[in-house]
Amino acid sequence: MALQGIDVSHIQGVIDWEAVAGDASNIKFAYVKATEGTSFIDPEFSVNYAALESVGIKRGAYHFFHPSDPIPAQVQNFLKVLGDMQQGDLPPVLDVEVSNGLSPDSVADNILQWLEQVKNALNCTPLIYTSSGFWNGSVGANSLFATYPLWIAEYTTRAAPILPQGASDYAFWQYSSTGSINGIQVPVDLDYFNGSEDNLNLLG
Repeated sequence: MALQGIDVSHIQGVIDWEAVAGDASNIKFAYVKATEGTSFIDPEFSVNYAALESVGIKRGAYHFFHPSDPIPAQVQNFLKVLGDMQQGDLPPVLDVEVSNGLSPDSVADNILQWLEQVKNALNCTPLIYTSSGFWNGSVGANSLFATYPLWIAEYTTRAAPILPQGASDYAFWQYSSTGSINGIQVPVDLDYFNGSEDNLNLLG
């Protein structure tokens, strides 16, 4: 059985993480928005990230990517806000869902720059969050991304998501954007981890 998780940002407002931890859905992990572009910092990140550690839910952070913004500044924004990763933290995620008008080759090149710089800084392999529709049209198949685990967004009744070009497997699947979880007053994204709890622990 896939492990249940969520991902959140300031859009979810103030979250009661004790209530989330006690929810019947048995939340095992949560990804929290940290940054976007070169300067935006999610106002709820620091509170959410600290609370996750206190309630014992595995945590990870993500950056919303703007391919047209300077890559080093985006990396710096994310790393400064994230700070030092703690043992057991999940690898960071690059949220890729806009092209900012750039060509697929340019988008792909800039994605790879962010991933490599963060990988080198944190000594862990980041994940890529995207949807097949966006990736196929705005990035395309590229063997250079094969070593970066995939978090796929697709809302469907199928037993598994359709993967983007060039992908053979996925680590996480965001399967709903309308979840209802104790402690969160508005709809929240729901995710599955494609593996066991031991597999999840090996990620971070």
